[in-house]
Amino acid sequence: MNILFYMHRYPSYGGIENVSTYLANWFVKSLYSVSIFSFAYFDRELLLKKLNNKVDYIEAVDKVDFQYLRYHICHLWRIDVPMGA
Repeated sequence: MNILFYMHRYPSYGGIENVSTYLANWFVKSLYSVSIFSFAYFDRELLLKKLNNKVDYIEAVDKVDFQYLRYHICHLWRIDVPMGA
């Protein structure tokens, strides 16, 4: 199974971010494919130390990253959509 966490702000110190990190690590240990997509990040080094390195972490910087997110979602769910569409 593929799991995508779509979050506005990650990593950060809030409860949602900590629980998401815990769940992502647990899912990866249970042999799921896990990705986290985020638009803003704070204290990246500190919280990412807690994140399993098998979790795919993607930071959006601009509009191009929205296309990457779309491609990534389509890839996770095996939907055939071209990158530029």
